[in-house]
Amino acid sequence: MRRLKFRDGSSAVDTTLIDELVAFVEHRIEDRVFEQFIYRHDTLEDLLGPDLYMVAISIRWNHPPAVDAVRNRLARLLEGWGVPFDRAGGLQRKMGKHERVLNDLAAQFPKFAKRASSKRARLTQFLPPVSEAELSSIETRIGVRLPPSYRAFLQITHGFEALGDTLKLTATHPRKHPGLVGSPSVVTVADWWLEADGDEALFVVDGGRDDGEWPVAYYGHADPRIEIVCESFGAWLEKVLVWRSR
Repeated sequence: MRRLKFRDGSSAVDTTLIDELVAFVEHRIEDRVFEQFIYRHDTLEDLLGPDLYMVAISIRWNHPPAVDAVRNRLARLLEGWGVPFDRAGGLQRKMGKHERVLNDLAAQFPKFAKRASSKRARLTQFLPPVSEAELSSIETRIGVRLPPSYRAFLQITHGFEALGDTLKLTATHPRKHPGLVGSPSVVTVADWWLEADGDEALFVVDGGRDDGEWPVAYYGHADPRIEIVCESFGAWLEKVLVWRSR
């Protein structure tokens, strides 16, 4: 049994607390389960101070960088107590959902994955992937086969929000877009507010290439226009987190 020493000099034995802290650091329990656990243990406030609230808030608001920071803080605390745990192996073997998605995306979209890991991207938790059956249903609904790079993205995640609320790839995408008079056929792939709320990123279906990829265009609704900005979804995704405001 391990005896923990608190800030006021008192001590207490709580092996359950130790076990839960280790399990959280090693990714062996879900974040939400740990959040419920910390609210049931007043001693954690003495042990962790402000970090207690950092854990609760970061988990509740799905903020992976903050959760990772708390895990690192707890790891150092446990090491200071001499508690053995599988820090490297456990973290690698029990990689969090957010990190797994980034790893999968890195194989196809390495620049995006690297930039998405930055705090500057302010990227929220990824949506679940789209199954092959769901892909077929989406393609039936919009009437065309999706381009290969976008299909590959959807099979990893249906989307995310980033850069505050100015970039959103959500479960409602892709969807048909009415386009403009005389414009080519277009499909909305994201809410992309470079100029104003309501602007979008569009696939230009009629501009497809032999390899099945479609150009991505910017749709500005205040001054209605459709302007091609990238030759494919993959090229657009690699640049979108560092795109300068127009």
